[in-house]
Amino acid sequence: MRLLGIGSRIETLSPKEAYEFSLPSPDGSIIEFKRDRRIVFLTFFSLHCPSCMQGIGILKGMKGKIPQDFSIIAINVDGVNFAEELKRFVEEENLWFKIGIDYDGSIAKRYGVYSLPTSFLIDRNFMIRFRFTGPIFNEEELFRKIEEIKWSN
Repeated sequence: MRLLGIGSRIETLSPKEAYEFSLPSPDGSIIEFKRDRRIVFLTFFSLHCPSCMQGIGILKGMKGKIPQDFSIIAINVDGVNFAEELKRFVEEENLWFKIGIDYDGSIAKRYGVYSLPTSFLIDRNFMIRFRFTGPIFNEEELFRKIEEIKWSN
């Protein structure tokens, strides 16, 4: 749902191969994003972006509702000075999906992220299919796009 023009603008993209990466997570482990035949929602966010935080809350609420062949990766772009704040946030909110830290902004740059939040829906063939610019206000819009991808692969 878009209210007064505010909300996600969802663009259907000409399928383009996603980029693999490895990033540190707030708990010190490494998350890897590579081909694994899953549908992936990849979102870029900042702790200091109210729209981003709203989207993270929607994603958090999807626990137990997502298909088995679907995963979420959230990439924080705040930088090294906010690593402890991010770690506290992830622990306090009990976030269940993967969180990566793009300390130098290189992954965001590679994906062409120029505003926050920006998210991508990547199909099982590792192709970027949709770009979401702006916040997601409800999980239904995301589930509709997941279903669209499932039936087109």
